[in-house]
Amino acid sequence: MHEATAIADQGYYTDALADLKIIKQSKDADTNIYIAALMLSSEINTKLFNCEDVIKDNEDIIKVYPSMEKDCLTKIARFKRYLGDHDGSIKAYKRILQLKPEENVTICNLALSYNLLNKYDETIKILKTIKGSEHFPQEYYQYAIAYYHLNKLDSAKKNIDKYLLTDKGMNDQLGYKDASLIYSGLRNKIRGCEYISKANELLISNKIEAKLNTQPESFKACWIYKNSLKEIEEIKSLKSKLCN
Repeated sequence: MHEATAIADQGYYTDALADLKIIKQSKDADTNIYIAALMLSSEINTKLFNCEDVIKDNEDIIKVYPSMEKDCLTKIARFKRYLGDHDGSIKAYKRILQLKPEENVTICNLALSYNLLNKYDETIKILKTIKGSEHFPQEYYQYAIAYYHLNKLDSAKKNIDKYLLTDKGMNDQLGYKDASLIYSGLRNKIRGCEYISKANELLISNKIEAKLNTQPESFKACWIYKNSLKEIEEIKSLKSKLCN
């Protein structure tokens, strides 16, 4: 275990994972060394975007360390989404809410998964369970997506406007892309063109494509990479369509 930790600290992740695999296969599941090996393995696999391995590590951690269930499920849900397993992501988020009801961040993440499955009514239903005066950018954004696809454009506009006023929204090319669609749907072509132009500007200034292309091959094998490329192409194609 000490050797695995040392070589991981030096960035030799593949060698570290090989050592950790031996530990996980040979040690009893109730030993501290076994648990430490699982946690380090999860950490390394997360860095490398080994999505399936991250999920397996965290499922194993839950079995031997139940008090870590919420944190592990949060990671499981995220990496299931990276793989495109949105049903699996929803299942994990629902379990988190059983453990810690009314956690607004989890509710927003659950809404995201519903939107990805085109379950827009479910998105709105779960977002309405959010309590308290604190609102998250993600909340406004997921409301906007759901209302847009339900053809409730006034409600979609109200929420996308709020999202674009947040720090996150101001620097999000996808937010501006969806705002352009919403405003175009409301027959405001000037604002639609303005927002899709801003989305294209952010693609360039934030070097989105270059950053994607420098990701490890394991990331490129995941659904999230392919979906990100699809979103980039959509932004580019909408520019000519909405600004004519």
